Amino acid sequence: MRRIALLAFLFFFLFPIAFLLATSFKTPDQAMLGAFFPTRPVTENWSTAFQRIALLTFLRNSVVSACAAGLLTLAISVPAVYAVEKLRTARNWLPDIVLGVYLAPPIVALLPLFFMLRFAGLLDTIPGMVLVFGLMNIPVAFWLLRPFVASIPREIDEASWVDGAGFWRTLLHINLPLLAPALVATGLICMILSYNEFLFASTFTRSQIAAMFVAILGTLLPAVQFAGLLNPVSSLEGMGRVIGELHPASHMLTISRGVFTKGLTLSDLDQSFWAMSLAVPLIIG
Repeated sequence: MRRIALLAFLFFFLFPIAFLLATSFKTPDQAMLGAFFPTRPVTENWSTAFQRIALLTFLRNSVVSACAAGLLTLAISVPAVYAVEKLRTARNWLPDIVLGVYLAPPIVALLPLFFMLRFAGLLDTIPGMVLVFGLMNIPVAFWLLRPFVASIPREIDEASWVDGAGFWRTLLHINLPLLAPALVATGLICMILSYNEFLFASTFTRSQIAAMFVAILGTLLPAVQFAGLLNPVSSLEGMGRVIGELHPASHMLTISRGVFTKGLTLSDLDQSFWAMSLAVPLIIG
């Protein structure tokens, strides 16, 4: 009975991905019929997509920006959480302010960020997107890391301080090794959030040099669905989504479960995300 329920669960979540993959091998006429399996599979859609659209460039921009933004988020969030939990700095009001900032709609910051990036010369650049994504996810990382930092006994830090180690040395040499699984899990969550961000990516990038993959898909797919069925690129919706979205989101459930139950280890992450390494040669090449 449990196997049947598991198979039904897997079918429910894997069927849309399988349908997208099958759609990438259909002709425009077959795609309009809505059948699952193509009657005459074609492979030209894949080569045509890479010829007409710079998918690898967009995908590389998204991955580089997401990874760099995740590192920036951790670099800011970890010292902040350590100061709040271990040094008792602004513990009564800072967490609430951080959470309140995250509850505000992102569109509120759209115009101020646009003018700030233009003034700094970072508009339509990857460093500009890294800065926006990295700062955007600080509240997420702050609240995810807070229980992990609080679970480390403060007596360890106090003993280190008594022995002459400063705050930074205690953080880097004692707390960070203990926080390694939490840092990896939180970093991956922030990277996925940055990778899937659409509003800022579509507003702050225009050229192909800095365009994000999600933004390109967001503008390409409506045309594909409603007006693009007249040319071979029409059947590329499934192919594009399989390349850009299948690997980053396939194991999000494992990450979230590990973070909130504090049961995630580095070996669990290695087993859950080995498939993402398959996309590295495609992205770099």
